[in-house]
Amino acid sequence: MSNLEVGWFLSKVEHKDGQVTSPLASARLRGLIPAALLQKEGFRCKIITEHTPQLPDVLIVGKTIDPNALQMITECKAAGKRVIVDACDDARGTVIHDQLIQMCQVADCITVSTPTLRDLFKTLYGLNAVVVDDCIEGIRKPPAFLNKPPSLLWFGHATNLAGLREAFEPIQNDCELTICTNDIRKTCEIVGVKARYAEWDLETQMSLLDECDAVLITSAKGDRGAVKSPNRVITSLWAGKPVICEPLPSYLELKDFAYVGHIPSQFGRMMREEPEQRIHKGQEFILESYGQAHKKWAKVILGD
Repeated sequence: MSNLEVGWFLSKVEHKDGQVTSPLASARLRGLIPAALLQKEGFRCKIITEHTPQLPDVLIVGKTIDPNALQMITECKAAGKRVIVDACDDARGTVIHDQLIQMCQVADCITVSTPTLRDLFKTLYGLNAVVVDDCIEGIRKPPAFLNKPPSLLWFGHATNLAGLREAFEPIQNDCELTICTNDIRKTCEIVGVKARYAEWDLETQMSLLDECDAVLITSAKGDRGAVKSPNRVITSLWAGKPVICEPLPSYLELKDFAYVGHIPSQFGRMMREEPEQRIHKGQEFILESYGQAHKKWAKVILGD
């Protein structure tokens, strides 16, 4: 138990139907959800979306380009407060990069979502970081029966659609595909596969997860994809769905539960098997490995 006040500085936080949420997965899985869980364990957690003179005992800054975040870090450091910067992506080539590295250089602790990203920060910037896993999102549901031909769901940010056409074309006659992402009109033009398209919001994503038979996941190419956390794989397995995905480093630890590898081959493997037992074992692994992610936040907050 701790009575520390912990402030999470997050971008794109919304109040919807009486709930605090965000379109940013990082804000939910690495801010809103751990804050709510730590609140139950005695921490006084609050969400910060703009500059405030009321400094918390510990400031955690998530993905943001808001200059107020840097100002609050400066003020917290001057007041002797602990500062943690959560660098959950490879930000090279993006608008957040320069401010992110500037914040990391003065932080007391840097957190990242995967060992690959930790190693990248050490190699590129000479900065040490601590791996803190994403929290689990959604409700655990029993493994679903796989209909044949199956209805597949792809969900996520449009930057992860690279390679979808190549992965999907060999299996397109054996299944149906729904793509749930941002900027649908642009996405339709880029992807160019026969699919049903749905504009992303969290409610739509979860509804489509309930409706689909299985989930297909592709990711950004290169280093940006390699450092991704397995949050989409975890969310899908937790919802009771089999997952077919590429062999990103963070996905490999889930290879006994998801179908990880060459997507057309893994699709065929899934169709030959009954994946319910794999999903159940995967959910047990997720509970054991990711169900206590907020406790890792607690250790980082306390400086343990």
